[in-house]
Amino acid sequence: MSDKTSHILSAILRHLKSQPTFKSVGIKSYRNLLEKSALAFKPGKSIIGESFCIKTIEAQWLMPLHYSEKRIIMFIHGGGYIAGSINSHRDLASRIAVASDAKVLIFNYRLAPEHPFPKGFCDVRDVYQWLADNFRHPHKISLVADSAGAGLGLALL
Repeated sequence: MSDKTSHILSAILRHLKSQPTFKSVGIKSYRNLLEKSALAFKPGKSIIGESFCIKTIEAQWLMPLHYSEKRIIMFIHGGGYIAGSINSHRDLASRIAVASDAKVLIFNYRLAPEHPFPKGFCDVRDVYQWLADNFRHPHKISLVADSAGAGLGLALL
């Protein structure tokens, strides 16, 4: 572990030990902590990232060196509906890509409270529709989600 990684993890642990609540730190600080904590984890060098947009939704393909063209994973990040992003969940989604030999699509859906429900859900639905329209094997799209992303995924289903 590098000194920078060690320093970041130490700061995160100190912050968590102080038992912050969402209300005590606020949304902006909560989001910043999540984004900073992601800096400690880097996807392996065997992952290729390709950024693009679906309508106005930022998205990124995460592709292991060897993956099946017949399988796609749509990954919906967590974050309590108020935080999370491609950056904060790239490592987890990359590990899933490698473990499954699949191309993974991760994206930034709109977050509350600036974008109340159903805005984030509409983004999830639009990404799925784009995948279904553009992937030759739509019956081979797998849905993988983390925490609040799972709630959005269940709503999509």
